[in-house]
Amino acid sequence: MPPTRTSTWMSSSSTRAGEHSHGKARTTVAKAADSGSISSINPRVASVKPSKTMALADLASSLKADGVDVISLAAGEPDFDTPRPIVEAGIEALERGITRYTPNAGVPALKKKICEKLERENGVTYAPEEIVLSNGAKQSVWQGVLACCQTGDEVVRMGEMGNGELVG
Repeated sequence: MPPTRTSTWMSSSSTRAGEHSHGKARTTVAKAADSGSISSINPRVASVKPSKTMALADLASSLKADGVDVISLAAGEPDFDTPRPIVEAGIEALERGITRYTPNAGVPALKKKICEKLERENGVTYAPEEIVLSNGAKQSVWQGVLACCQTGDEVVRMGEMGNGELVG
């Protein structure tokens, strides 16, 4: 059985290691048991449930590792290797030292190229500052909802969004 790990932290308003007061609510940083669950400092974050999509993707990977022939449609990953020109561009970027964090809204040169592509292939015109790059649509929508909505706000959504995980 793996050992239990404990996360502790201190602040000037802490009463003891691992506790922090926020008005009447006090949240304790919990021990990570062998189940792998970790309590969060912020109850809002603790209320976020794991993605069903990723749980299915993990299950598919586990079955594949056990030799089961699986066709997984869970995560929307392509069923082909990364095209060679993309691999080569990645290697070239690494060799040129392009290894740091990018700006939050995306790399300006890439945003410019996306604008050019959208105009050339789709006939729509955007400025680079109107383009935001993220690691996925679910992340972008989730962050937008969190940025705009407070606890108790009513959110109206038109039809299904992915598998319904974005708004609880």
